[in-house]
Amino acid sequence: MTESAPLRRRRLPPLNSLFAFEAVGRHLNMSQAAEELGVTYSAVSHQMRTLEAHFDVPLFTAKGRKMQLSRHGQRLLETLKGSFDSIERRIIETNEIINPRHLKVAASTAIASSSIPAYSSQFIIENQLVDFTWMPLEEIDETVDVIIAYTEIPDVGEADITYLSLNYFVVCTPLLLENSAPPGTLSELNDHVFIHGDYDGAEWKRFLNILGQRQIMPRANMYLGNYLLSNRAAKNGCGLAIADELMVHTELSAGTLIRPLPYSVPAPQPARIILPARSLKNKLALHFRDWFIDMVADTLETFSA
Repeated sequence: MTESAPLRRRRLPPLNSLFAFEAVGRHLNMSQAAEELGVTYSAVSHQMRTLEAHFDVPLFTAKGRKMQLSRHGQRLLETLKGSFDSIERRIIETNEIINPRHLKVAASTAIASSSIPAYSSQFIIENQLVDFTWMPLEEIDETVDVIIAYTEIPDVGEADITYLSLNYFVVCTPLLLENSAPPGTLSELNDHVFIHGDYDGAEWKRFLNILGQRQIMPRANMYLGNYLLSNRAAKNGCGLAIADELMVHTELSAGTLIRPLPYSVPAPQPARIILPARSLKNKLALHFRDWFIDMVADTLETFSA
């Protein structure tokens, strides 16, 4: 049976004295050290006397009115500075594990090109992130913290999914209406160009069918096969496009896009905020999800009012 090693108490002077000495040694000025530490001059002076009594050697010498480190003081400062720097680095590394300051979000190009930058810039500042990375859905890997998508994402394993119900509505640039009469009713959509984010016109057909206006035929169709491009085309005055709050909230807020008609229909499927299983222990990922949902909720409330 082995005996346990006897307890050994470290033979160190008071830590407050060591902290105070390191600050005085860097500044070679007790007043500046006291200001850095947030204590009085007399408190720092007392700590220096305590430390010199512990070592029983002088740690400082005076050359005229200028403070200098003694040989023993210089050696102690070098040791303490290296030790404190190492401790600080390890604390930062530990905090990064417990409270990460890096976030990687995967989203479709259309979403990332509209709402994500507007949301994430504020989130980065508020949470003092070191970096925020966007990754296309096609490149999702095990390092992704949050996924934002309109469709199911295969191969993510167990995940927490929050669904956001959105609405579809018509948007265009206000400049378009300066050159043509704005559609006052759905039937007047016949006078305008429909911009499509798909190639078969399914979204426009669905929108009009729900509103009981399947007979409407636009003046022309522009098929782009990409909803980011269709929103940009609408912003550039090419015609009318279908959009949702998540896609164009920034443009609606800025007035670069408007809703010429008060009609909206439920989007065919909700947006999804997906947290892979490993992100459920990531406080920053959880906070971003909740923060993003709140921002979208505010957007929905603003544009439904």
